Amino acid sequence: MSGEIPNPLEWHLVSDKEIEDYWESEDFSGLHQVARPVFLCPACGRIWVFWNGYEGDAVSYARESD
Repeated sequence: MSGEIPNPLEWHLVSDKEIEDYWESEDFSGLHQVARPVFLCPACGRIWVFWNGYEGDAVSYARESD
């Protein structure tokens, strides 16, 4: 679904709270599990966020024009 690995168009979104929790434990091995996948469309610049992981629907966000 996401293309090549590692995928230059795939990002991972985590909250500041989630990072802080992992930072305090000094164990980042599970951080990837809580991160929401985000994809950048190279054609239109939209981002697609899977807020509930790949099981849920993606939400599309478009850039505002200048």
